Amino acid sequence: MSNGYIIFNSRTNQVLCLAPDKKSLAMVDVTSPSILNKAVCAPDLTAAKNVFLRIQRSEDHKDVIAGAEIQHIARLYKKFF
Repeated sequence: MSNGYIIFNSRTNQVLCLAPDKKSLAMVDVTSPSILNKAVCAPDLTAAKNVFLRIQRSEDHKDVIAGAEIQHIARLYKKFF
């Protein structure tokens, strides 16, 4: 079980994870606890905000996190499982 903050889209129930190629980012549907374990997780809120802002400024990945927000991962474990 991970601890920290992740990027989550509440409308689509997706979290930010590394894509299978391990070089890009992708939003993945939360269907099991293992998906939450694979999510990109920051240890504190400041680090999560920095990651979020860097992705927003990136030309390659800014559309990936459209509509997403920062959430504590423990809330999602409680919500989904």
